[in-house]
Amino acid sequence: MQPQPLDKSRFALATATLGGQIVAMFLTWFTTGSRGRSSFEVLDAAIIFSPSYNNVAAMIEAVWLMLPAVAIASLCLWLAGLAKVGRRVVAACITILGITGLVVLLFSGIQVGPAICLALFLTYTAAITALRSRR
Repeated sequence: MQPQPLDKSRFALATATLGGQIVAMFLTWFTTGSRGRSSFEVLDAAIIFSPSYNNVAAMIEAVWLMLPAVAIASLCLWLAGLAKVGRRVVAACITILGITGLVVLLFSGIQVGPAICLALFLTYTAAITALRSRR
């Protein structure tokens, strides 16, 4: 497989989006209530709503905790010249974080972290669509 030239604008957009999403979802979320919230509440919800913690919640926990590492690895693949693989994995990570932000907003109320994550996902999608239509 031959290395492909780096599309700097797409790479910068993906890096900024992933960085913003990971910071927004994994730092403490600000809330207007009296209780602090963190991204690990997603795991708590999986435990509460799952009839069997061992199956569903363990899978969600593993994916959720490995997502930043997978995102960074995919950016490295992209930078190393494996643009096709890197772009697809980056897009999948951005989508997973965006959907997670939407689900948290729907079930836990308005919070800054998930709102930023969802906004970054929508902005990335719009920017990539604009870049593709420009070709």
